[in-house]
Amino acid sequence: PDEFFTFTLLSDGTYSVKAANISNMPNIIGIPETYNGKAVTVIEKSGFAYCSRANSISIPKSVVRIEDSAFEGCNNVSSVYFANDNSLVYIGQNAFSGRNIRGVYYYGSIEDWCKMQFANSYSNPLWNGAYLYINNESVSEITITKDMNITNIGNYVFTGLNGVDTISLSGVKTIGDLAFYNINSLTTLKIEDSVSSIGEYAFSDCDRLAFIKLPASVVTVKHHAFNLCSKVVRVDYDGSIAQWFRISFASLGANPLSNGATLYIDDQIIESITDSDGITIIGDYAFPKSKYLTEIDLTGSNITSIGLYAFYGCDNLSAVALPNKLQ
Repeated sequence: PDEFFTFTLLSDGTYSVKAANISNMPNIIGIPETYNGKAVTVIEKSGFAYCSRANSISIPKSVVRIEDSAFEGCNNVSSVYFANDNSLVYIGQNAFSGRNIRGVYYYGSIEDWCKMQFANSYSNPLWNGAYLYINNESVSEITITKDMNITNIGNYVFTGLNGVDTISLSGVKTIGDLAFYNINSLTTLKIEDSVSSIGEYAFSDCDRLAFIKLPASVVTVKHHAFNLCSKVVRVDYDGSIAQWFRISFASLGANPLSNGATLYIDDQIIESITDSDGITIIGDYAFPKSKYLTEIDLTGSNITSIGLYAFYGCDNLSAVALPNKLQ
């Protein structure tokens, strides 16, 4: 009933909404789709914050924006529902900071979910290990294909998601900060092509992740993108070792090899690096903690620089020969 809500007329003729009295809200917060015959498009800043009575939230298709802290501190909420054909494009900071959300029910497509903009981790109701249900089916795999025309996975889009064991991305060019952060169920990551940039903490803390496939298109991997992915054992790379060495890793934790994983190129383990590999540069943090690398011989190469911590922790590396200009 409308008596639970206060509405404010906006300049475009639609309405924003907030709680009339937080202490008097029902257990189920069902945001109205219309008021006075006009759409309700905005949930106001802190509009339902710290509503301790609520255990469920329902967002109608008319809502375009959920402002900062809209449902902050609603710690008894266990489920959030987003209506079919929804118009939602933006969720503000800390909007869903409640710690007990277990199910997020989205009546739309995975493409639509990927198009939403989240202001920070706590904007996303998935953040603390919630399961995502698309049209009432639990999401156990995330598959993005070229025909979906999703070129960017935005910041925080799947942060904290539970129940997903495989992610396959094709046609994506950039992966945002914390996009897949702390997905504890994830075991397999396949990035098939196109991706040039992987954001900060994008896959950090995915502590069951074991297998990663990366394309030759990767140019930049930002800080801690694969930090604390301690179970990774194999990284398959579609390019050459010379291309791998040109990737810009912003930190040790940006490199998926940093926890002792083995790099495979053409299904072969890299045991030696020689002139014939066509290497001209070896970037920072390029090849850490290899158990199999035993020899580097670049005496006849055109290499111009070797970056910081390039071969950090390669404890079995016993022979290194470099051209005089690098001595």
